[in-house]
Amino acid sequence: MDTDPASYGITDTMERMYSDAQFAGSSSVPDHVEMIGVFLELDRNIISQRVKSGVANARANGKVVGRPTLKLSDIPKKVIETYEL
Repeated sequence: MDTDPASYGITDTMERMYSDAQFAGSSSVPDHVEMIGVFLELDRNIISQRVKSGVANARANGKVVGRPTLKLSDIPKKVIETYEL
């Protein structure tokens, strides 16, 4: 495993904090986990805002966003007969 802290995954980081806290006799593991949760939630919110902004910009520029609409003429006749659409 790489020793550079920037290369740690979230699981590695949590394992290291847990073992450090056990070694030190600390009960602050839940605090660390809660702090990681706060940062992950913040990151998730930032990503969500960026995606929403990108979709809004695309729509403002005339781009059709989302799944294309399906016309009845696009559905094969056999499917229409089978399911009585």
